[in-house]
Amino acid sequence: MNTGIVCILDALATKGVWSIDEPATYLQKLKRVHNSIFDVKNYVINQGYPFIVDYLTFSDTIIITLQWNKFEDETLIPYVVRLIDGVLSTCLAENLLMRGALSFGKFIKEDNIIIGPAIDDAAYWHDKAQLIGCVLTPNTTLLYDSGIEYIEKNHHEDHDYRQHAIKYKTPFKNNTIYDLYNVNWPLSTYKAFKPLGDPAPLIRVKSILGRYPIPAEAYNKHENTISFFNYCIEQISNEEVG
Repeated sequence: MNTGIVCILDALATKGVWSIDEPATYLQKLKRVHNSIFDVKNYVINQGYPFIVDYLTFSDTIIITLQWNKFEDETLIPYVVRLIDGVLSTCLAENLLMRGALSFGKFIKEDNIIIGPAIDDAAYWHDKAQLIGCVLTPNTTLLYDSGIEYIEKNHHEDHDYRQHAIKYKTPFKNNTIYDLYNVNWPLSTYKAFKPLGDPAPLIRVKSILGRYPIPAEAYNKHENTISFFNYCIEQISNEEVG
């Protein structure tokens, strides 16, 4: 088996997706998301990163895989989180409210077959969180900090990789809370809206969340998402004050 990362993203509360979007319209949205993943593949190649990017989609679920092709350790996790952050931003721009999980571990991908512990781990966690975004599974959360430490000690890049994930007491099904890293898409969204002169990025996010009817069973996920967004933005304010 190869070592790498599996990310599973699933559209939130899409039982009635075909009453919201015509299949042809939905297909075009997914194609634009695919284009962003294709851009990720090109970026990885151009930067010489030692992993191979692949993806597949069925219905409203996207599976992205990144296989290491030179060495096998967790130091590349922050790089992948940064790439997934960009994909989530594209999904949000397309009004696709995605929820998912990112797992580091062993797996095999050949043709359209994916098997192994990492895919099982991502599949288990991807629909458990009660908010929009992407959580790092428990083992991936534990390994993320060592990846950040390695980058900061050895690569001396200007880019701040810490900004792409944030530790958050994440609400899960059955009223449980897990303190896990989440992809910090609210920060990316904030940075995208602010230069446009938008005084309240949260209002823009709410307009996206409220664009279509919200089923009763999904409303708490929207409220949790707004709370998560506010928490992430508060961290920016605290850093600026500090």
